[in-house]
Amino acid sequence: MKRAHQRFQESYYDHCAYSFSPDERIRKVLEIIPEGSGRLLDIGCSDGSLSRHFLGKGYNVEGVDISGKAVRLARQKGIRARKADFTRRLPYPAGAFDAVFCGEVIEHILHPDVLLHEINRVLRPGGRLFLTTPNISSLRNAVLILFGRMPAYASRYNSPHIRDYNCADVGSLLAHAGFRDIIIAGDKIALPIGKGRAIHLPAFTAQWSDYLIASCTKQRG
Repeated sequence: MKRAHQRFQESYYDHCAYSFSPDERIRKVLEIIPEGSGRLLDIGCSDGSLSRHFLGKGYNVEGVDISGKAVRLARQKGIRARKADFTRRLPYPAGAFDAVFCGEVIEHILHPDVLLHEINRVLRPGGRLFLTTPNISSLRNAVLILFGRMPAYASRYNSPHIRDYNCADVGSLLAHAGFRDIIIAGDKIALPIGKGRAIHLPAFTAQWSDYLIASCTKQRG
């Protein structure tokens, strides 16, 4: 089952047309990740477009992705990227990184707790994890369900997403993996008003936002 899932994810992203748009989610991520000079691991680095922004913040950036195509594109952008099945074990020693960014990954993984424990392992004590994932409990999805439509980004047949999360789920997963000082914010709150149209509101609560943006710290000692 794990092998089949890995092959599906790899094939899906090997055939993607990669693009990058600095939307509200990305702007919030770049706001909460501070300037730094240590090592940052970008898990699910895609084509390296966001990784380059972390370079601009002063980090020594490395990336991993399940797609060979994504890794090649990231390397062309100057990112030290490698292909790896990070649903099993991250190919780095314990305490190797000062920060980890894991963007839109956990919704693709059968056992996210395994990955989060691996992230904890490769972080130094006091190191920071920054994580994003779609919010199944967003206001947008509540409205879509009310009118008989599928939630945005939800797991469904032949989709690369296989897990759905809300604010409480993410907080519980991070705490169980040994992280503390967990803060969960949102990107924006979208209220659908028609096909392909929505009113965008500030994310005054993460519980209703489209995406969840979490930051937390590995315990010392």
